[in-house]
Amino acid sequence: MRQWLAGALALCSSTSCLEAPPDAAPTCGTVRSLSETFESESPLWEQHSSTVSAGALDLEAGPDATSWVITPAGYLLEGGELTTQFRRIQLDGDAELHIYLVEVDDDSIGLVLQGSTLSVAIDSDGDETSPASTAWDEDQLWWRVRQTYGRFEWAISVDGVTWMDQEPVASPVTGPVVVLIEAYGGTAQATAQIEAVNPGSEEEACPVSSVVDDFATELPRWVPTGGETCEVFSDSALHIRNDQPDPCGLYTIEEFDLQGSSVGLEVMEAGDCDLSLSFAVALPAFAAELRCLNVDGLPKLIAGLYGDDIDRTFVTVDFDPLEHHYWRIANPPGTDNIEMSVAGLEGQWRVLGTQATGGAALDRASIDIFGVDESMDGVVEELLLDNLNLVPP
Repeated sequence: MRQWLAGALALCSSTSCLEAPPDAAPTCGTVRSLSETFESESPLWEQHSSTVSAGALDLEAGPDATSWVITPAGYLLEGGELTTQFRRIQLDGDAELHIYLVEVDDDSIGLVLQGSTLSVAIDSDGDETSPASTAWDEDQLWWRVRQTYGRFEWAISVDGVTWMDQEPVASPVTGPVVVLIEAYGGTAQATAQIEAVNPGSEEEACPVSSVVDDFATELPRWVPTGGETCEVFSDSALHIRNDQPDPCGLYTIEEFDLQGSSVGLEVMEAGDCDLSLSFAVALPAFAAELRCLNVDGLPKLIAGLYGDDIDRTFVTVDFDPLEHHYWRIANPPGTDNIEMSVAGLEGQWRVLGTQATGGAALDRASIDIFGVDESMDGVVEELLLDNLNLVPP
């Protein structure tokens, strides 16, 4: 085993960098890092039949209608806490107000208010249950949920200082969740104003370098793509098999901070890149991508920034599987540049190219690893990848 990799794996074994030790709560990237005061419309949320005005989010739904907001990004629930401060709640008849924390597989846990009863709602593999509830008063406009060691804990308050803890329940949620806040009119009318989510929280996104995976098993933080011929699995390495032009692979719904950080990958087998490999950091304004693509029968390594307002390839070289064994995308500290680098088996990094971003936001980055086959030759080919962020220093 290469010396630097043995050292990295030994460090992970001693500090559990693949998985947080059971007695250590996460300090970044949990639902606590979702902080919003609704002074204006925010990219942190997608809205449906809802408005932001006067420092509040307004949800209003009539009969058989819904009004909601949802986070496009995912957050860790385990070890995190979500506090919601309402300004007003008015539910007529059978109208309802929901806060759901939803995994990619649609398992969810959350709170449902109907009338004067606030209940825990769980959906696990399509089995819906409500294991706990409490009486709710209209002045209890602060709601708090958190998860600790698989226990979903919830509380309500009139001032956000003194909390009434309720009966905790077992949670089916293990991976990242999106946050959905929804008003449902039922046969009547539902109105809610939200003043803030996690007011005063200073928790931030985790650095992208913290995403570590040796692909020995399938971790819940990854989302696999679909596709008729797409096959993605982990078995001591990441295998991607595909013969279609639709992207096949993994991506994160969590967003990470690229500022002063980097993400690297070991490319064990890419063949002639007829099944092209795309390794990218997706940001709000563009994606920074390293790609191996077969061009006129020859594999090419291509680096560029691609988005609605930018389409710039700044490196194209012949792909050499020995010299380009490790790939890395980085933001050098103190700059707004994107730097693309490669290393051979010996672990010596060489910068392929650097591109300025013009001050684009770099603190909301997701990771994409895709195989795309544009040849349409009907042959299923395979990419073999390993050691995300377990690459040479």
